[in-house]
Amino acid sequence: MDTVQQKSIWLHIDDFEALTRFNDTCGDMDAGGHDVPKDAMKRLYELGVTRSVGFGRSQMTAFGNYVLNCASEEPVLPLVTYGDADAQWRVNANAQLKAGLAQGSQIENVTL
Repeated sequence: MDTVQQKSIWLHIDDFEALTRFNDTCGDMDAGGHDVPKDAMKRLYELGVTRSVGFGRSQMTAFGNYVLNCASEEPVLPLVTYGDADAQWRVNANAQLKAGLAQGSQIENVTL
């Protein structure tokens, strides 16, 4: 059994590879969106690891993040929604911003 098959305990290997590709391309701001084929995305929607957010856009679900975390590290529990994760990221970003400003560093063009 190869490494990808060992990591893919929740999904068929083809679905896991599509999910990994979706995650990689969505994290790359220069990629201009994902390049996962529509039929593969439809399967990911049906499996509940991604969801359509309208206008041809998709996003990872909490379960999709869990599946990827299981493959790369210890799973993060409890599952959190996209909104909860975004809210926590904003809290952390604001704290880092305030800490930087308190130390006298200049931060430009930051939008939160």
